[in-house]
Amino acid sequence: MKDFFENHRGRNDISIEQHIRSKQIALSENTQGKYAIYLDIKYWISLCEASLARSKCDTDYKLLNLATELNEKGIAFFPISETTYAELMKQEDHETREKTSILIDKLSDGIALVPYEIRIKTEIAHAIHYAIEPESIYPLKKLVWTKVSNVLGYTCPTNTIFDEENELLIQKVSFDYLWELSLTDITSGDRENDISQETTFEALSNYLNENNEKYSSELRSYEQTYLNEIAGVIDLFSDTAREVINKMAERRGITVEQDPDAGMYIINIFREAYRKGTINKDAPTLDVFAHCHTAVRWNKRRKIKPNDIFDFYHAAAALGYCDAFFTERSLCNLLTEKKTSLDKVHKCKVLYKESDAVTYMQTLLS
Repeated sequence: MKDFFENHRGRNDISIEQHIRSKQIALSENTQGKYAIYLDIKYWISLCEASLARSKCDTDYKLLNLATELNEKGIAFFPISETTYAELMKQEDHETREKTSILIDKLSDGIALVPYEIRIKTEIAHAIHYAIEPESIYPLKKLVWTKVSNVLGYTCPTNTIFDEENELLIQKVSFDYLWELSLTDITSGDRENDISQETTFEALSNYLNENNEKYSSELRSYEQTYLNEIAGVIDLFSDTAREVINKMAERRGITVEQDPDAGMYIINIFREAYRKGTINKDAPTLDVFAHCHTAVRWNKRRKIKPNDIFDFYHAAAALGYCDAFFTERSLCNLLTEKKTSLDKVHKCKVLYKESDAVTYMQTLLS
């Protein structure tokens, strides 16, 4: 902690936001030249069972050996998301949870994707900046990685009893301390299982099913349903877009008048960009998530289950920023079917068979 204080003392010219961004950029350099392989919880459990010599499936041991070799040779890393963390914390067996955490720490290189909401906001801001001042922005893939200890997002002390200078110092020190923690550090102990997300997803799935049934007669085409999903999410994040636009205007000395219809303009602009297919790869989280919901809504006989929501978050994390995604059969089929072809759009190999995952990793070693 002493070193952290010494590193930041007297550096009031660097805001906490700038400091976080610099750490992210530096971390992203560690991903360069490596394959990012995203595993859903099914695969992490398989690896854990093999590491504990409890698996009765030979393929699990092959998967573990290949993943370990790829990681140790610097060929691949296996990042996680906040959804992986939530499912990990549902494990009631502490030995299994701890061993899985240790495996994730090792194979992920301590790297995770920033949470869904932060990715959406980052993608919206990046799309606007790219359209207006492309020369002044970092590549998107340098802005979405963080350490596993921040997989749920960033928290910094605010409104403390200290003056502005010392509060900033404390914020940076707190951030640096948390940055160095491993997943094992933050999941150890006898804490209660985190089931809040599961409970939320159960309520959400019920709500979505009710509305899907209520408005099913209004679904005219797959594309229209997809664009409506896009508009719905953009509506939730339109404040982010307005804030970005206002800040860019301020830097140019332009006063932006508050327009009550500004949110609708933003929704229509993004909706049209997705319709033309000009932004899908540049804002992949929303694209994948919207397609997942659309595919389920379009299949009127299918009901959304709480686990589907977990799957959608996994997919939204994996396809936009990883080279491969190992998951379950049903999700694999949804992502690769002709209507979506999300694996092709986002150039991410999506596999569900463990034998295919083994073959894929073997090709990376050859």
